[in-house]
Amino acid sequence: REFMATHKVVSINSINWARVMVQSTYYFWAYLQLRPLVDGPVHFAVPTGAFGNSVGGLVAKTMGLPIGKILCATNANDVVHRTITRGDLSIAPNVMTVSPAMDIQFAYNVERMLYLVSGGDTTVTAKYMMAAQQRKPIPLPMDLLKKVQQTFLSFAVTDEETCGTMASVYRESGLTLDPHSAVGVHAARLSHIKAVMRMGDAPSSEAAPICCVLTAHPAKFEDACAKAGVPVATCDKVERLKTIRHAFEWLRAPPKNVNKLEAWAAHIKRAVEEAAARRQQAAKPRSRL
Repeated sequence: REFMATHKVVSINSINWARVMVQSTYYFWAYLQLRPLVDGPVHFAVPTGAFGNSVGGLVAKTMGLPIGKILCATNANDVVHRTITRGDLSIAPNVMTVSPAMDIQFAYNVERMLYLVSGGDTTVTAKYMMAAQQRKPIPLPMDLLKKVQQTFLSFAVTDEETCGTMASVYRESGLTLDPHSAVGVHAARLSHIKAVMRMGDAPSSEAAPICCVLTAHPAKFEDACAKAGVPVATCDKVERLKTIRHAFEWLRAPPKNVNKLEAWAAHIKRAVEEAAARRQQAAKPRSRL
């Protein structure tokens, strides 16, 4: 806590409301690229782990943006999929996949989703979230589940489907997807999902467009790219990291007797403290000779 206060360090993952709030603006920008005249709905397919990005979409919809459906695409860690399809908030064992940022079994932004769809009912929200956290989940009642499903659809994608999508997208377009983005693209491509999405469209001869939210650079996921048989796109920042090969490889896979989380925390603390020391040194007044 002392370190956090001294260096003003905060978490920027989706447990931080500020991140979700900023992500909601992406939906406005993307919508206007596809519907500049604001003349119909746009659906979004979102790779889903802790559910923050999808809740950003719900915030945008609540503000009045004409979003049709938000398709939440999970990997084998499918608590969000189970919650949306049948109101099951139970926490299952965590499964390692080729899309590791989505290997999450307690999707804490479900709390924000329940708060918003229940009209800000904190009692209802606390009831279901506390039960899930205590591993005594209570299934969502049908009336609340229907409110969830007014905005959200979901799908769980296997590693094989993820890698297959990476391969097919590369064959068709020359674009290398990272595995997380591929999860969302795979779900968006499913014809029966598209058919369900059309149910919310205004009468038209043309279905509403589906925007796939892409989430990361494929250069960070060499193993998944190799498994999918696609080339790894280059990224200057990742390449610079690789110039300090020993540190890069050690932090990615430290020895078995080292706690990876603690190793990363120690590395980040050193980097922050060294940067702070450099700033202090640069700010010192220099005497004139």
